[in-house]
Amino acid sequence: MVRFDIRPANGGGFLWRLLSGNNRTMATGGCQCATRAECTAQMRRVAEVALVKRPRLVHEDDGTWSWSLDDGGEAIARSAAPYSRRIDCLRAIDRFVDLADDFQSGLAEAPAARPPRRGA
Repeated sequence: MVRFDIRPANGGGFLWRLLSGNNRTMATGGCQCATRAECTAQMRRVAEVALVKRPRLVHEDDGTWSWSLDDGGEAIARSAAPYSRRIDCLRAIDRFVDLADDFQSGLAEAPAARPPRRGA
């Protein structure tokens, strides 16, 4: 089971992330949102696009690999971290795609934005 999480961003606004059943971050939003409602709309768009479009593999300038789910030329979701090996990034894409059907239920569980944890 996956779930979306909305957090306040440093300097204002909000960021979202997609968490796996074991609370590992699988994806993050493509950009910072001004409001929680904007984050929720972006998460809904990711849920729709992920069912019909596969994320693209990105080879970064530093030699690492990442992925991006694009919609209309705009990144709406990205890998949560860079991967040192291409195969690991491809596996992460497969996990993301395999869980796309669960995104709608994850949206229903999206909690209200909460303040950052102490020491974070």
